[in-house]
Amino acid sequence: MPRERRAMLRAARGDRCGGAASGRSHQRRTVENPGDGGEETVVQTTVSQHCYSGEPGAGSTRFRNAVISRFPLSRTASLVRYPSGFQVDLHRAGTPTDEGSCWIPVPSEGFSRPVAVVTVKPPGGATAFNLVVVHLKSRRPMLSTRDSNNEAIGIARSAIQRNVEAAGLRCFLDGFLPAQFKSNPAVPTFVMGDFNDTPTSVPLTNIRGSFDKVPGPASPWSKADRKRLVSCARLHLKRAAHEDKLYSYIHEESFSLIDQVLVSEHGVGRFKRMEVYNDHLLRHQQTREDTEVARQWKSCVSDHGIVVVELVRMLRAH
Repeated sequence: MPRERRAMLRAARGDRCGGAASGRSHQRRTVENPGDGGEETVVQTTVSQHCYSGEPGAGSTRFRNAVISRFPLSRTASLVRYPSGFQVDLHRAGTPTDEGSCWIPVPSEGFSRPVAVVTVKPPGGATAFNLVVVHLKSRRPMLSTRDSNNEAIGIARSAIQRNVEAAGLRCFLDGFLPAQFKSNPAVPTFVMGDFNDTPTSVPLTNIRGSFDKVPGPASPWSKADRKRLVSCARLHLKRAAHEDKLYSYIHEESFSLIDQVLVSEHGVGRFKRMEVYNDHLLRHQQTREDTEVARQWKSCVSDHGIVVVELVRMLRAH
């Protein structure tokens, strides 16, 4: 008998949601062809999809953070500027620390790529959950002709901006997480996206927050610790020690996990596994030919890995 072939074709629309949540339906078309001379069986199903495209960044690239969900979105917002009253400044060495004139404010007023904040509402009485989607400043040097495009200085500028953005996000979470817990303590929060830094870096440590004590079966989460987050990468490594495969980006032969998911206390007990689909990254790095096929492939395939986190009992009705 001829071998059966199956092809899944997904129709995708490329229009943006214009800074607001919207819902739409996509058709998924399954084609079954039993072989030459056989008849095709076409099965069409409709998949509901909701999306939010946040405000664009102020840079030339105009990056946006976005969320696509098969469940409705009940609350959407973009964090363009840091929370009110937030300011990072640097101390002038050798001067008194209690004098305002001895501190130099860092000239950063907001996120280079605004943070998207949404609440997802699953059907059937399941608990809603919050998504905070980030794209922190990259490691690419911020070069300037004023210092002859000095790369070391440019890297330092990028690191300063990324660390300030991380501190600004932590400042937002210090208000957001306690308010959410007070409003409805059952609602989880997930902070995810391209952090442009590794799980143990200073920006990620700042965003997660430091614990008063390590939560566990014999050590419940304290009131202060409910403002903290846990890295899914660390949860995964406790169950399956394959750290060498946990990378989502390759730069100059350095394999790094810079795309991550952080969870509030609700997600720790529900965490099952984390996986990074990164097989395409080596081809992305090794494709050097300047042909139409190569350019088309690179334009359609991300140079980042896809991070997948599986949690259990997320859609159980309460």
